[in-house]
Amino acid sequence: MRTAGVHDFEAVRAMHGRCSAESRVRRYWTSAPEFSRTNWHRLAEPERGVAVVAHDDDRIVAMANILYLDTAGQAEIAFLVEDAWQSRGVGAGLARQALDRCRADGLDTVFAWVCVTNTRMHRLMRSLGADHRALGEGESEFMYDLT
Repeated sequence: MRTAGVHDFEAVRAMHGRCSAESRVRRYWTSAPEFSRTNWHRLAEPERGVAVVAHDDDRIVAMANILYLDTAGQAEIAFLVEDAWQSRGVGAGLARQALDRCRADGLDTVFAWVCVTNTRMHRLMRSLGADHRALGEGESEFMYDLT
């Protein structure tokens, strides 16, 4: 696992192409098959957040995004794991690394907004100690207090 940069666009785009529509919906709430350079720049620009990727040799197989929120000390985390790598601990490893990075960056609160049908993510968030709150409209909020 390593921090990613804008130069990783092609490898991240290829990983998106290997993900099922269902996996993309769980991450982005849309199954749009094309992942644009503009989208990647929004996720990988240091001013907006940090992208961490898991790789198998030179092939990126998963990514975590830490997106800084407008409220100081707060961020959102989100994950996408290539289908063939799901249920193998990759998401859990990325989540731990993302939360460690948030602590190191001095963040106080980290959120994940998850579709209620995304049972894998619900299990993962709870296993890492997140507080859970149902928001309605099919969405759940998980919060980590890092103070």
